[in-house]
Amino acid sequence: MSAAAGSPAAGRLWPLRHAPWILLIYATRSIAAFMVGSSFGALATRAIGGWPGGDAALLEPGGLMLSELVRLRMDSLLTLVTHAGLFAIAMVPVGMVTSTLLLVSLCDPRRVMLPETLARCGKHLGPTLVAYLVMTSFQVAIVWFFYMLAELLSLKLTSGLGVRGGDLAYGAIIGVSLIIVWLVSILHDVIRVAIVGRSLRTLPAMAAGWSIARRRWPELLAALWPRAAGAILVVLGSLLWLRHTGMSTSPRLALMALVQQVVAVSLVVLRASWLSRAAEIVGAGASDAVADEGLEYDQG
Repeated sequence: MSAAAGSPAAGRLWPLRHAPWILLIYATRSIAAFMVGSSFGALATRAIGGWPGGDAALLEPGGLMLSELVRLRMDSLLTLVTHAGLFAIAMVPVGMVTSTLLLVSLCDPRRVMLPETLARCGKHLGPTLVAYLVMTSFQVAIVWFFYMLAELLSLKLTSGLGVRGGDLAYGAIIGVSLIIVWLVSILHDVIRVAIVGRSLRTLPAMAAGWSIARRRWPELLAALWPRAAGAILVVLGSLLWLRHTGMSTSPRLALMALVQQVVAVSLVVLRASWLSRAAEIVGAGASDAVADEGLEYDQG
């Protein structure tokens, strides 16, 4: 990455030149969510469409209607979940393209024209896909390892701590695995930024990403945690609001749809803001590496 690309100007999120790619990510995610959600919505409508209050009954305290829906329509739900999983896998290449287009825009301080943006995106897709497969496989392996560890220790935990204590310890083990997966996802983002911002292949980008993550982990965490907290608050706030409204009337349906779109846009903007800051940190990390190499050369 050039010095210009690593400057604060490269990481500014708000110029309008980034907006098309943010909107593209939002649009593709919204279309995918609608295609998946409409199937589950149709199933819920067939099951309790005539119930007073509509599907708001699914969100009532105690979850009786929700548990009954799952029990009575388990086969249909499993089919829909399978189809949703396959559809999510099919959408991975689309997500790779849209996120890489955004990274190309974020990592370059210039106003890059569309043909150049598309060309650079195509150039980086191969290394980005390989990095995605490697890092995702690593994350799955982490979850699997901790899950198997929790299963192996479950009887000992229950006998030593009691049922409740054993469940808490089991959950703690799984929680540790999720924290590690989250940290790996940060490293994955840094690697992707290195691929796009510094035009590196997969292995050099992974080495550079690991080096930058070790050197600048306080900056990375400081940049990520407020954005992650904001995303969690946005999602939790919308879920709490949805719990008390449902979709029993047309005005509520329209308002719920509006809130969902605001949440979707907010999550994409927060994600883009994090990648923008990561691009700045990667640029600064590259400058540090060059300076260190120069110092070693002078001392030699």
